[in-house]
Amino acid sequence: MVKLTAQAAGTPWPVRLGERLTAFGNLSLALLLALLTGRLMELSGVLVTTEVPGDVAMVIVAALRSDLVLFLELLVFLLPLFLACRMILRGKNADVRVYGGLGSLVLIGAVALSSYFLFSRVPLGSDLFGYSLSDILTTARGGYHFTELSVSTLLLPLAVFWVALRIFNRHPVLEPRAALLLLGIAVTLTVSGVRPLPARGALRSEFAYNVAANKAALFIADAFAHLGRSLPVTRRVPDTAQQFRYLDPQYPFLRGEDTHDVLGEYFNLDPDAPPPNIVFLGVEGLGRAFSGPNAYLGSFTPFLDELAGKSLYFENFLASQGRTFASLPSILGSLPFAEQGFNSFGRGMPKSLTL
Repeated sequence: MVKLTAQAAGTPWPVRLGERLTAFGNLSLALLLALLTGRLMELSGVLVTTEVPGDVAMVIVAALRSDLVLFLELLVFLLPLFLACRMILRGKNADVRVYGGLGSLVLIGAVALSSYFLFSRVPLGSDLFGYSLSDILTTARGGYHFTELSVSTLLLPLAVFWVALRIFNRHPVLEPRAALLLLGIAVTLTVSGVRPLPARGALRSEFAYNVAANKAALFIADAFAHLGRSLPVTRRVPDTAQQFRYLDPQYPFLRGEDTHDVLGEYFNLDPDAPPPNIVFLGVEGLGRAFSGPNAYLGSFTPFLDELAGKSLYFENFLASQGRTFASLPSILGSLPFAEQGFNSFGRGMPKSLTL
């Protein structure tokens, strides 16, 4: 067993580097325990407050895999920060203070995302960028409630982390070779392209997938995807531009109306009758998780469900943007939301008729 000690001033740098890598590997075990504690609290919250997914065993296995892969990939990100900070901060228990600060930031973000999922039942993704700071604070104050479970979810992982840090600092369990092997596995896993999120379709429902996915990994992946596709509008040329039949070069916006009528047969209107009244029912935040026949959290809208059973019902449609408030300019004004919306699909737009 190797004792983690402060390096002497005259110690050669290869020796100091090896000792710091060993310390980093041992202290990382504390982060792993804290992440698993947070996952245990999250799963407990789901089991207590929500209907248990039918494939609960597969969900737990997928959740543990997701957490473990994220943990290993986090090591690749944290290691250079740890080494850089250790070059600046020295003294007694410097390893614990540096790793404790970095790990605490990681845990605060992770448990915050888990807490968001527990009270909203939807993981937070790139939709965060659609809100201002005041909107986020208002939503958090209105939806978050301090209960024993919510407070434990926030505080227990941090407590486990700091207690485990001191234990692994005084009683390290990884020899230098084992610590280097752990870091080697982390680097290999990261560069090989293995991702911490479960495969889509591997679980029975969207809710089961959301439970199994590590919330931090899901947020990071969604944020990178969002930022990666944020291109200026001037760089995009609509794929359908050549499908229009323009009538006169002097009027570049004048084109023939060739849209196929696919809904007329459902109405059978009398030409002499007055036009019907069309009523739009717009409900903010009403998602398929809790409305409709396939609501995986159970339907809370029996009247709308009955109305849908007697109406022309579209089971599949394209959302105009990631946030619900973007639907109004699309429904009422036929306007895409800002730069993105459904226009960002490009050639990936579905070929079938849809809303």
